Amino acid sequence: MLLEEVTDAQLSEDVSETSTDLSDFCSEDESILDESFLERVQALKDIIPGVFRAKIYQKVTSFVSAIRSILRFGGKTLWVLATSVLLLGTPLVLAIEEEEKMIAYDKEFKMQQKAHEVLAPGTSSAAFSPPVPQRSGSLI
Repeated sequence: MLLEEVTDAQLSEDVSETSTDLSDFCSEDESILDESFLERVQALKDIIPGVFRAKIYQKVTSFVSAIRSILRFGGKTLWVLATSVLLLGTPLVLAIEEEEKMIAYDKEFKMQQKAHEVLAPGTSSAAFSPPVPQRSGSLI
Protein backbone atom coordinates (compact mmCIF):
# COMPACT_ATOMS: atom_id res chain seq x y z
CA MET A 1 0.00 0.00 0.00
CA LEU A 2 1.32 3.36 -1.01
CA LEU A 3 0.54 6.53 0.90
CA GLU A 4 0.70 9.92 -0.73
CA GLU A 5 0.82 13.20 1.00
CA VAL A 6 -2.00 15.53 -0.02
CA THR A 7 -1.42 19.23 0.27
CA ASP A 8 -4.03 21.76 1.29
CA ALA A 9 -4.00 23.28 -2.20
CA GLN A 10 -4.89 19.95 -3.84
CA LEU A 11 -7.64 19.35 -1.30
CA SER A 12 -9.21 22.78 -1.87
CA GLU A 13 -9.13 22.22 -5.66
CA ASP A 14 -10.97 18.91 -5.27
CA VAL A 15 -13.60 20.51 -3.04
CA SER A 16 -14.12 23.45 -5.44
CA GLU A 17 -14.56 21.06 -8.42
CA THR A 18 -17.13 19.06 -6.45
CA SER A 19 -19.02 22.20 -5.42
CA THR A 20 -19.18 23.48 -9.02
CA ASP A 21 -20.51 20.10 -10.15
CA LEU A 22 -23.18 20.29 -7.43
CA SER A 23 -24.08 23.86 -8.32
CA ASP A 24 -24.51 22.85 -11.97
CA PHE A 25 -26.78 20.02 -10.87
CA CYS A 26 -28.78 22.33 -8.58
CA SER A 27 -29.21 24.97 -11.27
CA GLU A 28 -30.69 22.36 -13.62
CA ASP A 29 -33.14 21.30 -10.89
CA GLU A 30 -34.04 24.90 -10.21
CA SER A 31 -34.73 25.55 -13.88
CA ILE A 32 -37.04 22.54 -13.95
CA LEU A 33 -38.81 23.75 -10.83
CA ASP A 34 -39.07 27.28 -12.20
CA GLU A 35 -40.76 25.94 -15.33
CA SER A 36 -44.48 26.73 -15.26
CA PHE A 37 -47.27 24.32 -16.05
CA LEU A 38 -48.04 26.22 -19.24
CA GLU A 39 -44.45 25.87 -20.42
CA ARG A 40 -44.60 22.14 -19.80
CA VAL A 41 -47.84 21.82 -21.76
CA GLN A 42 -46.34 23.81 -24.61
CA ALA A 43 -43.38 21.42 -24.62
CA LEU A 44 -45.83 18.58 -25.24
CA LYS A 45 -46.70 20.06 -28.64
CA ASP A 46 -43.69 18.35 -30.13
CA ILE A 47 -44.64 14.99 -28.64
CA ILE A 48 -48.36 14.89 -29.55
CA PRO A 49 -49.18 14.89 -33.29
CA GLY A 50 -51.17 17.82 -34.70
CA VAL A 51 -54.15 15.69 -35.78
CA PHE A 52 -54.52 14.26 -32.30
CA ARG A 53 -54.17 17.73 -30.76
CA ALA A 54 -56.93 19.01 -33.07
CA LYS A 55 -59.25 16.19 -31.96
CA ILE A 56 -58.53 16.92 -28.31
CA TYR A 57 -59.15 20.63 -28.87
CA GLN A 58 -62.44 19.90 -30.64
CA LYS A 59 -63.67 17.62 -27.84
CA VAL A 60 -62.69 20.06 -25.10
CA THR A 61 -64.35 22.93 -26.97
CA SER A 62 -67.58 20.98 -27.47
CA PHE A 63 -67.56 19.92 -23.80
CA VAL A 64 -67.11 23.52 -22.61
CA SER A 65 -69.85 24.66 -25.01
CA ALA A 66 -72.24 22.00 -23.70
CA ILE A 67 -71.54 22.98 -20.09
CA ARG A 68 -72.15 26.65 -20.91
CA SER A 69 -75.45 25.80 -22.61
CA ILE A 70 -76.59 23.70 -19.66
CA LEU A 71 -75.69 26.39 -17.15
CA ARG A 72 -77.33 29.12 -19.24
CA PHE A 73 -80.53 27.07 -19.60
CA GLY A 74 -80.48 26.20 -15.90
CA GLY A 75 -80.09 29.84 -14.93
CA LYS A 76 -82.95 30.94 -17.14
CA THR A 77 -85.15 28.14 -15.81
CA LEU A 78 -84.35 29.09 -12.23
CA TRP A 79 -85.18 32.72 -12.98
CA VAL A 80 -88.57 31.79 -14.48
CA LEU A 81 -89.43 29.52 -11.54
CA ALA A 82 -88.40 32.06 -8.91
CA THR A 83 -90.33 34.94 -10.46
CA SER A 84 -93.39 32.74 -11.03
CA VAL A 85 -93.39 31.63 -7.41
CA LEU A 86 -93.10 35.22 -6.23
CA LEU A 87 -95.77 36.57 -8.57
CA LEU A 88 -98.27 33.77 -7.99
CA GLY A 89 -97.38 32.78 -4.44
CA THR A 90 -97.55 36.17 -2.74
CA PRO A 91 -101.23 36.88 -3.54
CA LEU A 92 -102.13 33.30 -2.69
CA VAL A 93 -100.48 33.54 0.72
CA LEU A 94 -102.27 36.83 1.41
CA ALA A 95 -105.63 35.33 0.42
CA ILE A 96 -105.08 32.28 2.64
CA GLU A 97 -104.13 34.53 5.55
CA GLU A 98 -107.28 36.62 5.09
CA GLU A 99 -109.41 33.48 4.96
CA GLU A 100 -107.86 32.23 8.21
CA LYS A 101 -108.69 35.57 9.86
CA MET A 102 -112.30 35.26 8.75
CA ILE A 103 -112.54 31.70 10.08
CA ALA A 104 -111.11 32.81 13.43
CA TYR A 105 -113.57 35.73 13.53
CA ASP A 106 -116.51 33.38 12.82
CA LYS A 107 -115.37 31.01 15.58
CA GLU A 108 -115.13 33.87 18.06
CA PHE A 109 -118.58 35.12 17.07
CA LYS A 110 -120.13 31.67 17.54
CA MET A 111 -118.49 31.32 20.95
CA GLN A 112 -119.91 34.71 22.00
CA GLN A 113 -123.38 33.65 20.84
CA LYS A 114 -123.16 30.42 22.86
CA ALA A 115 -121.98 32.33 25.92
CA HIS A 116 -124.86 34.81 25.53
CA GLU A 117 -127.43 32.00 25.25
CA VAL A 118 -126.08 30.40 28.41
CA LEU A 119 -126.20 33.68 30.36
CA ALA A 120 -129.53 34.99 29.05
CA PRO A 121 -131.69 32.25 27.55
CA GLY A 122 -134.72 33.37 25.56
CA THR A 123 -133.53 36.86 24.66
CA SER A 124 -132.94 37.80 21.10
CA SER A 125 -129.35 37.68 20.06
CA ALA A 126 -129.81 40.43 17.47
CA ALA A 127 -129.06 43.09 20.05
CA PHE A 128 -125.75 41.47 20.94
CA SER A 129 -124.60 40.56 17.47
CA PRO A 130 -121.35 42.18 16.45
CA PRO A 131 -121.20 44.21 13.27
CA VAL A 132 -120.64 42.21 10.13
CA PRO A 133 -117.03 42.61 8.99
CA GLN A 134 -116.58 44.04 5.57
CA ARG A 135 -114.64 41.77 3.33
CA SER A 136 -112.27 43.39 0.94
CA GLY A 137 -112.17 42.17 -2.62
CA SER A 138 -110.35 38.91 -3.19
CA LEU A 139 -106.77 39.25 -4.37
CA ILE A 140 -107.01 36.29 -6.68
